[in-house]
Amino acid sequence: PAGRSRACLLRGLALRAAMVDGVPYSLIGVIIALAAVTFHFRLDLAQKLVEVAPGDEGDLRALVWANTLQRFGGTGSAQGTCCYAPDWKKLSGIFCDSDVDVLRDAIPMLGHCTEYVRGRAEFPIRMFHRGGFNGNLTQRRDGMYLIKEAARDESEGNAASKAAGSGCSVIRRCQAKPTEAHCRELRKKIEQC
Repeated sequence: PAGRSRACLLRGLALRAAMVDGVPYSLIGVIIALAAVTFHFRLDLAQKLVEVAPGDEGDLRALVWANTLQRFGGTGSAQGTCCYAPDWKKLSGIFCDSDVDVLRDAIPMLGHCTEYVRGRAEFPIRMFHRGGFNGNLTQRRDGMYLIKEAARDESEGNAASKAAGSGCSVIRRCQAKPTEAHCRELRKKIEQC
């Protein structure tokens, strides 16, 4: 009984220390820590989710999520953020005419591009080379960088198959018929960046 009352007393003191004036500071601290970790690893988590979660290939989810995550993780402005241009011809050049795949590479490549641009001091930045990807950039008036062309950097051992990926058929279809309702909807989603 004495050991039990001592354990109850210690548990009560721990609860009282965690809650000052009825505010659960420990719980708030854990929630903030989880939010910070989730935000820091948002690109990795989104990449895993887009690969694992079922979805239609025709919605180019990885491409749309990549642009959306760049705005979500930005500094509140467009300065030093990379995005994909809502141009079917450029997207076809990036994802269909090279060894870059929409599903596998859209999110990581954009994240590496943004980190490269934010880590550079020269102006203007015309290219990026980071994380096994390289490419050419163009800067918009608002400070946003658009990827014009990109490829995997085979010198870093990142050789990939040259076969066109799953999203490539959708990109090519929208390049041929940009006025289709589905293509207009996708373009609006990609423009969010």
